[in-house]
Amino acid sequence: MHGKKKDETAEVVERLNEDVKELVKKFEEDVGRARSIQQALIPQRFSQVHGLKVMHKYLSGLKSGGDYLDFFEFGDKAHIGILMSDSSGYGLSSAFLSVILRIAMKLTKDEARSPSQTIAKVFEELQLTMKPTEHLSIFYGIFNRKTFALSFTGAGSIRFLVQSGAGGVESSISDFSMHPVPLEKNKSVRLTDNEVTIHPGDRIVVMSDGFYEPFGGDETLKKTLAQSFGEEPLAFINECAYHVKKTFEPGEDMPAQDCSVMVIDVEKRAMRLAQAK
Repeated sequence: MHGKKKDETAEVVERLNEDVKELVKKFEEDVGRARSIQQALIPQRFSQVHGLKVMHKYLSGLKSGGDYLDFFEFGDKAHIGILMSDSSGYGLSSAFLSVILRIAMKLTKDEARSPSQTIAKVFEELQLTMKPTEHLSIFYGIFNRKTFALSFTGAGSIRFLVQSGAGGVESSISDFSMHPVPLEKNKSVRLTDNEVTIHPGDRIVVMSDGFYEPFGGDETLKKTLAQSFGEEPLAFINECAYHVKKTFEPGEDMPAQDCSVMVIDVEKRAMRLAQAK
């Protein structure tokens, strides 16, 4: 009898192991599909705008969740939108992308509105399906090519820096990163519009924590920015990727979480658009 019970127990354990393997396989497939969709929605390169040079890099991570970034021109050709988000889970990431895609045409065709009002509207829709454990970090800026003013809002871990000066160690770096608390269901975060004047020769950097954290702090990040200022944006982006890859364990080829960085250089000869009469 004891032998029969042992055999039955072994069969149950074996079936459970097979069920677990099947669940893991399904989970990996689902994550793979979600990651593929995420990657497909982020352009390999953004359309260039006269007077601006934009480059970006996105690395897909292992952790559930996802970054999204966009750089787009409004219909009036006078305003540029800069967007970056970091979702805590694929469910929230999918919901966010759904809302953004739904209002994308409205964003590009309508007159540029307040960044905080736009994000507040997006957040209002997200809360309908958002789980209490989920959170969203976001940065949204609108660059006015007539006045060179960049109005922006944000919440959470997205970093926003503006670099200016003669280059190298002579450059100055201003950190305009927003409210450190991310957007969460039923929790109030006061989104406000802020403004900074951008000058010809300035560099705008927006990055998610996936790229920021491997630097180990502001000192190393700002030192790297200073060293690469005056060079092509790709030089700094490659340094970001290098710091991420240093964190890999042997055999790993993906970061723990999504990594996003966008670098926008305002050309030194960039001219303001003619003021509307």
